[in-house]
Amino acid sequence: MTSALRFLDSTGQATEKSDTSKIQPWRVLWPPKEGSPLHLWMKSNCPEALFYQFDPACPFDRPWKQWAKFPLANVLSCAPPTPSKSNEEEQPVPIGNAMEIESQSTSAMKASIVPKTANEKLDTHWDALELPQTLACLYHLAPLPVYQHEKPFVSRLPYSDPTRDLVTTNIATRAYDNISICDVSGVEDAFRIEECGFQYVRSTVPSDIGTWDEKGVRDVYLPHMEAWLKDRFQCRMVRIYTYNFHSNDRARTPTEPWMQPFMRTHCDATRSSGFSRLALHIPDELASSTETQERVRLIGVWRPLTGPEQDYPLAVCDTRTVSESDLVPADIVFPHYCDERYELLYSPAQRWFYKRRMQVDEVILLKHFDSNADEATFSPHTAFLDRDVGSESVTRASIELKAILIG
Repeated sequence: MTSALRFLDSTGQATEKSDTSKIQPWRVLWPPKEGSPLHLWMKSNCPEALFYQFDPACPFDRPWKQWAKFPLANVLSCAPPTPSKSNEEEQPVPIGNAMEIESQSTSAMKASIVPKTANEKLDTHWDALELPQTLACLYHLAPLPVYQHEKPFVSRLPYSDPTRDLVTTNIATRAYDNISICDVSGVEDAFRIEECGFQYVRSTVPSDIGTWDEKGVRDVYLPHMEAWLKDRFQCRMVRIYTYNFHSNDRARTPTEPWMQPFMRTHCDATRSSGFSRLALHIPDELASSTETQERVRLIGVWRPLTGPEQDYPLAVCDTRTVSESDLVPADIVFPHYCDERYELLYSPAQRWFYKRRMQVDEVILLKHFDSNADEATFSPHTAFLDRDVGSESVTRASIELKAILIG
């Protein structure tokens, strides 16, 4: 049996952020060459990864969620350390052979005092709203010199490489403490997805959803949300291409693939990878939208499933406070596809927001990509530990989905 692996890059369109001159370490071994040590290991231990073929008609068949158990079997927990209020700067540690393990240092940099002139007009507007604030520790891409010539990446492949030539990520994280995050409760309408990249809106849950499991989500929730998105954005087509459950509650894990809240600032797509998503999931629409200049958007929808208190709520950053130099493209390597997202470097000019006590009938809309550059085209976000929430609160559970919108 020979490998039938077909591989699609996310960097089909060159952009100012997709620097092809940087080294991509994972390309040394993937896709694997016939007869190489990795190819032989895969063929013997995990042939489904080697011969996997993506089917656009079945976008939710994601076997790599099981493959991830290979490299994580004997390594440290992926949970980030408890934030410290130390003045000492964290010494970022390059990540070893494990999937996106946060730096194990418990020290954190204090966020710099933000000069008022950085976002003067926006700050004046937000000051007038008198938003309550909480101070939190956020995790950003560590500003290491290596990223000047080596592209950050994370692999979703089941590497247990006998040659140990490739780790599953080269991403290192740095913690920044005492970052102000403003609560938008009561003034949600002041934040619009067209301007800041995110929006808080009401979205009812289908009464017949039953339990939040794979079957209920696929049979009821996703069709409901496709129709809801199509109506809200008045677009021609909506295609949900992925969804994920998130929770730190380990009791949920045996029945459903619940993932831990993602504790590093990031954007889910780049200017380059948006059209590649379209090529992967709806290839017939790529040529059509390119020829007609029809609008293409990637929209995320995040919904809490527990509450109203959230121990790890989602923080979102206003796109208008993020500069080009803050964005670092990073590869996410799947067996069939190299996706690309932005990792976020810390800047004191960035402004963060959240909504405390979100209900299950509320969602956050996130702009991941937009071919219309006249609007916000991305939305940095991250989970964070809300120190104002008591330890007796219910552990957060949430569901997120991502959709392609055409028209």
